[in-house]
Amino acid sequence: VVPAPPQKPPDANSWVVAPAARPPPKPPDYNIGMAGDLR
Repeated sequence: VVPAPPQKPPDANSWVVAPAARPPPKPPDYNIGMAGDLR
């Protein structure tokens, strides 16, 4: 069994990838109107 390559620290990797991977936040009125209290 070949050991997996070392992964980058989650905190160091997430702040670089997360902004690009996450979709832009929806407008407040859209969340309130469509999802209501669930958001």
